[in-house]
Amino acid sequence: MWTNHDGHPQSPFVPLSGIKLSNMPVFIRLFILQVALLLIPSDAYPQVAVELVEFANGLARPVSIAHAGDSRLFIVEKRGTIRIVGENGNVKPGFFLDIRNRVDDSASEKGLLGLAFHPDYMQNGFFYVNYTNANETVVARYSVDAENPDIAIAASEFILLTQSQPFTNHNAGDIHFGPDGYLYIGFGDGGSAGDPGNRSQNPMTWLGKMLRIDVDGGEPYLVPEDNPFVGDPTYLPEIWATGLRNPWRFSFDRLTGDMYIADVGQNEWEEIHVQPADSPGGENYGWRCYEGFEQFNVSQCDLNTDFTEPVHVYRHSVENGCSITGGFVYRSQIPGFLANGRYVYTDFCSGQIWMLYRDEGQNWINEPIGKYDENEFSAFGEDADGELYLAALFQGKLYKLSFSTLDGVQSNSVSKLEISPNPAQGRVVALLNSSAPATVSIFNQMGEPVSATVTDQDGERLTIDVSSFQDGVYFVRIMQNETAYLGRVIKLGSF
Repeated sequence: MWTNHDGHPQSPFVPLSGIKLSNMPVFIRLFILQVALLLIPSDAYPQVAVELVEFANGLARPVSIAHAGDSRLFIVEKRGTIRIVGENGNVKPGFFLDIRNRVDDSASEKGLLGLAFHPDYMQNGFFYVNYTNANETVVARYSVDAENPDIAIAASEFILLTQSQPFTNHNAGDIHFGPDGYLYIGFGDGGSAGDPGNRSQNPMTWLGKMLRIDVDGGEPYLVPEDNPFVGDPTYLPEIWATGLRNPWRFSFDRLTGDMYIADVGQNEWEEIHVQPADSPGGENYGWRCYEGFEQFNVSQCDLNTDFTEPVHVYRHSVENGCSITGGFVYRSQIPGFLANGRYVYTDFCSGQIWMLYRDEGQNWINEPIGKYDENEFSAFGEDADGELYLAALFQGKLYKLSFSTLDGVQSNSVSKLEISPNPAQGRVVALLNSSAPATVSIFNQMGEPVSATVTDQDGERLTIDVSSFQDGVYFVRIMQNETAYLGRVIKLGSF
């Protein structure tokens, strides 16, 4: 697969969206589209599409999603509350935790920002939060009510650490327990713009760092003996990695233990770092010396430093967006994903959703799988089974992600879809195997859903109106009972 300068997969063919088909004679248009349908390699197309299924609503600025090992989802609301969503999507009345009297959410990047349940939560009832007060970040432990698993004890707060914040932004806020049982805490660079204090490269502050602490070894915590800078007086011992700008969301691959860090960029580049599970720590991810692969401000940088480059970057644009929202490695539903998971992430500004993974040659491949541009997606979350959810900040909604194959991924439950006429101008008929009710989804070549009208279902014949589509190639997926039908249709304005 070819890649452009952003590292995105790019077909060696001219994209259909850039061809003015309407100005060409019909036989040339038909030839071009038939070539696109038959000859473009399958890996030039997204192999997977994602649909967002509304799961819950009525939330107040959700910013984080977590589970405690059971069927419940815990939704962190920026104002300082945590709500519980049941497995049926119902938001339980009241709050699991309400600490609005401690939380300052007066700025866009302040508030209650992170939640992590202790690995032994079912036994000890401990969970941890990350929030901002007037001028600090606070990481604290709370306990659940022993008599009611849906209520936490607000008075049980035990503060592990605090960090002064010189500005109101770049607070990061995500916290997770790693597969090693230690708590990882992401800190932004202290805010403003351009890291004016060069804090990310300063080893004597937690700002711009990833921390790793042992919450079980002592109070308030112990520093693990194998942290990379233990014994080095020029570094704070809690530091696990340096050189981060604003790691708003990070996560661990539940199978491999690799850590994925989505670091929000400054003016041009959003970036993703992957730290292998067997890493001893100590990586320097480059900010503010570098933004992405490009130098940003090297005035106080030792360019002989062994910086760790991102595995993927994307440039700010209307299409891509301007602020990465990191996700999780997904390993369910789609055949082949269990062994070779896909890191699913999005952008807060654009609503574009991608998946990032290694191919057989260990090259990083990035593919768009859907775009929902009227949302500001603030956080992904996993349930206990590894299914993914996505929170829309201002809409107050929680979506469940539903993945499906488009092309190149084989499944025994997928049937080839016969569509006629093809090419089409107005309506097409899809032939099914039964007369059961069916649902239709259509995607363009970028994996973006396209609105289509089903005008009639007569037994095993389903009629779809494609007259409003722009000329090009589209993927059609029809779900009927447990069967998925997949096909392609060519749309031509006139013959």
